[in-house]
Amino acid sequence: MLRKSPALSFSTDVNFVLRKVGNTITSYEEISKDGDTWTVHITSTFRSSKLVFKLGEPFTELTLDGRNVKSTFSIEGEKLACRQEPIDPSNTPSYITREVLEDGRMLIVSVHLSL
Repeated sequence: MLRKSPALSFSTDVNFVLRKVGNTITSYEEISKDGDTWTVHITSTFRSSKLVFKLGEPFTELTLDGRNVKSTFSIEGEKLACRQEPIDPSNTPSYITREVLEDGRMLIVSVHLSL
């Protein structure tokens, strides 16, 4: 699966300058699966990231916007879902879903949850 979209969306935990820069950058995301191990490659001109995980197993992630979180991926219907719990209690938890649409584009929805 491949997607191209603005790299960063609005977040109360991301400073204004980083948010402005992130919203002007295009990123590409590739998701692959080998056995029960998943890999998500996120590439942009600003920063890149590679996540390797198994569904349901939490792991520590440094997000592209600089937050340290404990991420857990799961499958919910036709969507790949990720819950990000902040390591810093002053940050906000996030919930992200990735879904491939009929035309092949990937729809990614990110919600910052209130504590």
